[in-house]
Amino acid sequence: MIPRGHYYRDDVLEQEINCLFQSGYEFVCLLSEVANDKDFVCIDYRGCAVVVQNFKGELRAFQNVCTHRFNAIQHDERGNRSLTCQYHGWTFNSRGCPIGVEARVVSGSGGALDLCLPEYRIDTCGQFVFIKRSASDLTLPEFLGGYYAVLEEISQHLGPVTLFRSVPHKANWKVLVENVIDNVHCPILHRDTFVAFGFCRTPVEQTEIDGPHSSWHVPRVEIAREKLRARAMAHLDARAYKHNSFYHIYIFPNLFIASTEGASFYIGHALPIGPETTSLRARYLGPRVELKEAHRARQDVLDAQSEASGLRIVEEDRFILESIQRGVRLSTKPGAIVKGEPRIEAFMKTYVALMDGNASSRDKSSEAI
Repeated sequence: MIPRGHYYRDDVLEQEINCLFQSGYEFVCLLSEVANDKDFVCIDYRGCAVVVQNFKGELRAFQNVCTHRFNAIQHDERGNRSLTCQYHGWTFNSRGCPIGVEARVVSGSGGALDLCLPEYRIDTCGQFVFIKRSASDLTLPEFLGGYYAVLEEISQHLGPVTLFRSVPHKANWKVLVENVIDNVHCPILHRDTFVAFGFCRTPVEQTEIDGPHSSWHVPRVEIAREKLRARAMAHLDARAYKHNSFYHIYIFPNLFIASTEGASFYIGHALPIGPETTSLRARYLGPRVELKEAHRARQDVLDAQSEASGLRIVEEDRFILESIQRGVRLSTKPGAIVKGEPRIEAFMKTYVALMDGNASSRDKSSEAI
């Protein structure tokens, strides 16, 4: 078990940032979100302020802090504008260097290169954009292991992002992780959502654990409105990616990917703002399919229903997770892992191994499991 104090101590969060986040690869966004010139996405959490920006088709990742007076350069979570500080107007080029300001600098700099933004390695797996802030030789395929191919495959079937939402949680980031890899609470907490749609009525299948990452399938059974449901989704029958389940993937340390029968997708990203606060970035996506004009309105309805049910599930979880955060401070008991929670057990073993050592998140976690 992870000690209870690790869910609320500030010094522990600082250690986690160094040992778990900064030591490996960190998810930032999807390629579709930075596909155009000047598109950008920022991630901002404890010890991390990064912007991934498109410079005429070239993606670069920099620290999102102006080297003049330390203002954040991009203030929005994502958008489209040049890499220009809104305080004094310093604009940075694709090398992260300010344009045309060196002659005006009086003191505080050792030259032009000293004013350039710290840059981070950027790599992609299918549609998924990652950065690496450490200087290790770990590659993205090594970090993802068997899930590199999984993310490449699922990327081929991701449609447009239909909804992007950041949901604040008064809970430690690990509470969110343990919740999404918990296969026991679903039939109890989500009776009116997951269960009503035909999921969580039978045991999970195909549980896989690869190093620090894991996944399972939640089979779907037929429901009372099955014929009506089939008619509503008939325009998706020819989609290439199909599975009769809710397929959930966890990528260490804070990325969640889900496919509902290949007909809709969810990407969750838990950003640790503080030891007891987390921002959950939720992306809802439709499938990548060619639709006839007559079917566009039908798909819009399905997208809206997927978004509404997804956000309801997030809120059902949030109520419990914030209660857990209060309880972990009050309880004097250590908690327990029970049978049927292999993904939680694997996460905790990975966590403890990495916090106790200095090996890479891939190598050390593989040894631990």
